Amino acid sequence: MRDTSSALPLVETTRQEPFGRVVPLLKAALLLGVGGGFLLATVLTLTFALSLPLNTWWTALAQAHGHLQLYGWAGLFVIGIALHFLPRLRGTPLAAPWLIPWIVIAQVAALLLRALSQPLLVVTGSWFWRILLVLSGVLECFALGTAVLLFA
Repeated sequence: MRDTSSALPLVETTRQEPFGRVVPLLKAALLLGVGGGFLLATVLTLTFALSLPLNTWWTALAQAHGHLQLYGWAGLFVIGIALHFLPRLRGTPLAAPWLIPWIVIAQVAALLLRALSQPLLVVTGSWFWRILLVLSGVLECFALGTAVLLFA
């Protein structure tokens, strides 16, 4: 038998983060989608089915529901899978895996603040809800911007 070990090129293996590192993103996506998204969808459906007056609060709630589903369920799920898969595809380790918990916390807080403050701002017009709505946008920009930096 011939020794072919020297004929093979040496491939340097890089340490990849375990799948458990992105599991919080996937759990948060499922909880926001099932918990928050379906709860808001139920309220929207029941108010429409019971012929309750659909004022501007209903439109604000529908927008908050769509935002929660798009950036919560779908967005966090895509970010979680991408943070696990893309470094393996490139053959490089994840740049700053310690930022993942901060992404989850900021994005979940932003989405919950928006789901709560957007309809309540329309109903009350209070400055408190206006400030919380702006804060939700700032937190979301931080979370998504940090996630994009991890892809670079």
